[in-house]
Amino acid sequence: MEDTNMKDFDVKEMEEDINNFSDDEKYLFDCLQDSRKFRERIYKKRKELGFSERELANKADVKAFEVKAVEGGKSIAILSLVKILKSLDLDINKIFE
Repeated sequence: MEDTNMKDFDVKEMEEDINNFSDDEKYLFDCLQDSRKFRERIYKKRKELGFSERELANKADVKAFEVKAVEGGKSIAILSLVKILKSLDLDINKIFE
C-alpha cells in the first residue's frame, strides 16, 4: 500500500478570498486548517519513526486503510484513532499545539 500524499496549499495565495469570507466561512476554513495540521502531525510522526502505513497499522492493531484514511482526512472510528495516536506516542491533548 502506498503512503498517503500530504497535499499542501498556499494560504497566502488564498488571502484575498479569505478576507472576503463570511464569519461562518472563516470558521469552517479555520477548522479545515486544524484538520490539516492534525493529519500532517500524524503523517510526519509516522515517517519520523520509519513506519509504513501497514507497519503502523500492525503496531496500532488497526487496518492499514484506517491509517491511510486518517492521514487523508477521512473519518475513522475514534477507538482506531486513539490506537494510532498511542502507537505514535502522540498526546491527543497536545496534537494541535
